[in-house]
Amino acid sequence: MAFRSVLLLFCALASVQAFLPGRLLPGERAAGAGTRGGMQGLRVTPKGCSRGRSWLRGSARTQHLMATTLELTGKSEEELIALAREFFETGTGFHSVQRDEMFAPDFVFRGPVIGPLNFKDYTMVLDGSGVYKAFPDMQTNSFGYSIDPTEPNRVWFMYRYTGTHTGRLFEKSPLLPTISPTGNPLKCGLEACSILFNENAKVRLLTPGNVVDRDPPQDTTHGGNGLLFGILASLGLNVSPVLATKYTGGLTRVLVKIAGGGPLPMSDIKDVPQWYKDYRPWREMTQGYR
Repeated sequence: MAFRSVLLLFCALASVQAFLPGRLLPGERAAGAGTRGGMQGLRVTPKGCSRGRSWLRGSARTQHLMATTLELTGKSEEELIALAREFFETGTGFHSVQRDEMFAPDFVFRGPVIGPLNFKDYTMVLDGSGVYKAFPDMQTNSFGYSIDPTEPNRVWFMYRYTGTHTGRLFEKSPLLPTISPTGNPLKCGLEACSILFNENAKVRLLTPGNVVDRDPPQDTTHGGNGLLFGILASLGLNVSPVLATKYTGGLTRVLVKIAGGGPLPMSDIKDVPQWYKDYRPWREMTQGYR
């Protein structure tokens, strides 16, 4: 009976807690602070963004919900999907050459633990890794391209990398040792990605590496990780994404600056395009900025 009483008390407290305002995170302020009651006090707005003009709510969000793909990008939904597929298959710089003409000047890369990276840093990181040269037969096996109904200028899809390690990895990286060809097969799990386009149908945001299959086939080689961490696992190098970024990110940025290149986990906040700072507020316990 004592155990049952404690359990009921715990459930009651949890139920009450669910209706209490959450703790504000660093750099955030409560929208509507100082007003009386209501759900207004539960909304959170990133520091430096007015509640009415934040990308995630207010007028900008309403405009996106009402606008069409054609109005936002100058392309039909079919054309934008075809452009997203073309970019991902032939122009990212990761599993293929980088086609600079397809990127927006204020481009941002954001993976699960790597990023945000601006265009300059993104290019530097990919040049140093040389993934598509190390895996010249790499295939994305992408599928399921669709328009986001809440962001008509954003395309979502899934992919599974496959290939063979027959080239040199990190050959141009000044900080990481070059990995000679091993002949190891690459068979990654299912990952999700999105591509956000600007008004000129240029790629403004790329968000790959989101592993969505937690029970992949036994013959996969990615170790449960996405992007480069999945590739390293295929080579027998099981590197923890969190340890490699969250706890060593600051030191790595310093070393990259000294060496003039390397595996940069994220760009300096001052070098991240302002639109992204408004679009995606920083949150505690992510590999962002403190």
